[in-house]
Amino acid sequence: MAVSYKKAAIRITGPDLFELRKAFKRLPSNIAARVIGAGLRRAVKPGEAALKQITPKGPTGNLRRSIKTLVKRYPRDGAAVAVVGYIKAGTGKVRSAGGGKVMKGPDRAFHQFWIEFGTADRYSKEPSSRGGYIASSYRKLGPFVLKGAGKVQTSPGYPKAFFKKSATPVYLRSTGAQHPVETAFRLSKNAIAANLNGEMQKALQNGLKILEDQARRASQMKDLAKHL
Repeated sequence: MAVSYKKAAIRITGPDLFELRKAFKRLPSNIAARVIGAGLRRAVKPGEAALKQITPKGPTGNLRRSIKTLVKRYPRDGAAVAVVGYIKAGTGKVRSAGGGKVMKGPDRAFHQFWIEFGTADRYSKEPSSRGGYIASSYRKLGPFVLKGAGKVQTSPGYPKAFFKKSATPVYLRSTGAQHPVETAFRLSKNAIAANLNGEMQKALQNGLKILEDQARRASQMKDLAKHL
């Protein structure tokens, strides 16, 4: 049995797990996949909690909002996999984060790969129609007010708003790799591994109960049919 964080996985072995595996094989595969999936979802809670704690909160909060645990069940094989991370961006309901083009919602984490792996140095591309080069959050994050006679400042301040102007392309710097998914996995994998055996024991008991309930209902229906 394994719990996956994209390319990372936790695998546990031992005589207890070997016996559990044999016991799950005696269950119908669809029931085994169902209860194993539920057990994995419970077991990986430390991973989701660690990722929420580590993930930086930007001006929209979209990255934290996108954190989810997804469980994939394989009814034909009697298996399941749990994955903790950021959900795919670009498909759900959204609203403007601050009056601009940038939207707010649980699937708006388009920047998840920038935060995890970092970016190269970036520069503004097109010159402004007013002359020079401008890098601004005005259209994306929403309106702001410029203040200050010398050094120009935005209200609200960075990171909710930013403004830079230069005669040459504006240097936007790089984004350093923060590796929140990798770090959360490293910090929580021991807790998840400790959870797995107990949760799989519970999953087996839940599977046996489902099987018993199905058998009891089938027997009741058979008895009912005899009296019709």
